[in-house]
Amino acid sequence: MQPDNPTTLRGAINELLSLLPRRQEKIVRLRFGLGDGHQRSRQDVALMFNRSVSWVGRLERKAIHRLDKATAAGPMELRQALSLGSTEKRRLIDAVERVRALTPDVLARLRAHSDDLEKVQWEVFEHLVAELLAQQGFEDVRLVGRDHSTSADIFAARFVDPLGLLPIFVEVKRTRRRVGVEVINQVLGAMFSEQGRVGWRAALLVSVTGFKALRRDSRATLRIKGITLADRDDLSRWLDSYVPNGNGLWLPYPKRRIE
Repeated sequence: MQPDNPTTLRGAINELLSLLPRRQEKIVRLRFGLGDGHQRSRQDVALMFNRSVSWVGRLERKAIHRLDKATAAGPMELRQALSLGSTEKRRLIDAVERVRALTPDVLARLRAHSDDLEKVQWEVFEHLVAELLAQQGFEDVRLVGRDHSTSADIFAARFVDPLGLLPIFVEVKRTRRRVGVEVINQVLGAMFSEQGRVGWRAALLVSVTGFKALRRDSRATLRIKGITLADRDDLSRWLDSYVPNGNGLWLPYPKRRIE
């Protein structure tokens, strides 16, 4: 079983990279964004070292070859934590696919590489959306996808004076297909059916793959009906404007039930 603790994963990465000569370690960290989540081209790294691109490529290949051997012969926990490619064309590690909890490191990587939004585990994706909503000013945000008393994935409420706390029904879709009108109608139906019990005031439908063309209703019309659509572009904007809560998350330990 792969370790799902990001701290264990980072420790395994650091342990493995410590086997490299200092220059090779730095090149690998820069090339694959291990640390700040920002991957750099060979040309960028060559400029930083004031050396040629071929020099960077040569040291990078040596480093990956050395890491391949170390991984094959290393402890079982280390081999499970890392899956190294045999060529420089393959990423050294895709930590986003492996972690099962949102951390500041994962969020930093997603900010730098929004294409990885489709790779994260669904639990992490839901927590990410909840974290972004919490940072935007929603006072009460909960991950309620396993709460059988609601069909929502996320409960997000904001205090509006003098109306009080206004809860929003949030549905999160991380599928390969674009979301169609049938899902939009399902979300609206679920929101209205639970309105008397939970008090939903509106719905937010988030889809990383976007939405099919709407023949009848525009997004503006849907907002009038009570539902807002958010796609990859919206998520990218939210990530761009995201500001951490100090050095951590706004929602490190989300509640899991409405009540």
